[in-house]
Amino acid sequence: MRAVVSAALFHVAMAARVKFDLTHKRDPTEQVVPVTVCESDSIWDKIMASPDVGSIRAIPWQEVSSSITNYLSQEAVLIANLETETEKLSQTIKTKKAAEVSQEFDDVQIQSLITQSVETEGSYGSVDNAKSSACGKPGQKPRVPFDAMDLATDSIATFVRPLLSTGEHKSVTSHLIDVCNQFLEAGDDELANYCGQLCVNLAEVVQEISDQHSNSNQDTAILEKKLSEKQQELIVAKKS
Repeated sequence: MRAVVSAALFHVAMAARVKFDLTHKRDPTEQVVPVTVCESDSIWDKIMASPDVGSIRAIPWQEVSSSITNYLSQEAVLIANLETETEKLSQTIKTKKAAEVSQEFDDVQIQSLITQSVETEGSYGSVDNAKSSACGKPGQKPRVPFDAMDLATDSIATFVRPLLSTGEHKSVTSHLIDVCNQFLEAGDDELANYCGQLCVNLAEVVQEISDQHSNSNQDTAILEKKLSEKQQELIVAKKS
């Protein structure tokens, strides 16, 4: 009788995928919990090969059950990973929004960075030397190493990175150049004074590092878009 009922059930299932019980033997007092067949063609082909009683009895239930278990395990891992990703993104967004937008370097900070750079060993030696030598223009005294500008430019990254790494500060290229030109008395004639070129070089290095660390609304917008995408993936995974 049970085989006939099962045959009828699977006959109906051929028209529409339905929930059914995979249990072979159970206590009559136990409540049957229906299980939805996974959207897997290989599983469905085994179950729906034929609706007759003999075919139903021959269905490899253990194999089907294992396939479903493996499928659900994989989905569980996927869901867990997506939940972890969304949680991390949410926390990152929350932290960035809680932090104040990066503040521009003020004149004193810029002057301090320039001073440290030109005083680097092998560079100009001091701010006064940089000014007097027009930042290395030939014929000016005191004479400075030929690669003094390169050393000063390379060294500023070491001094500025700790200030920018937290996202608390940021650099604005035009402001740094203006302050630097005034501080080193570069003047308007770039051929007569090389300090203007030094200021441009220093500003470019600082700006590149600043762009990597400064907090901005754009950073949050990008993260929020990514979070939305991951949330959609999680919804789809849970539905599967």
